[in-house]
Amino acid sequence: MFCFLNLMLAERCTLLSAEILKSQAKYSEAATLLIRMTSEDSDLRSALLLEQAAHCFINMRSPMVRKFAFHMILAGHRFGKADQ
Repeated sequence: MFCFLNLMLAERCTLLSAEILKSQAKYSEAATLLIRMTSEDSDLRSALLLEQAAHCFINMRSPMVRKFAFHMILAGHRFGKADQ
């Protein structure tokens, strides 16, 4: 019970922190934060985090197109594993 609650609170904190970083145009830090939160526990959650990280890579001042594409493919793979 406590482990699930801690994970849920960590996810919430990560998403809020990433949104704050994105609002300050710190896309690299936001992407790193989102990628570190991915795990093997939930494929759907990891897919969403990877997709958000990919969007951070494409929104940078000098877009990282290859990283964007790579993380979108990873997210698509995780969505597939989650049967979405």
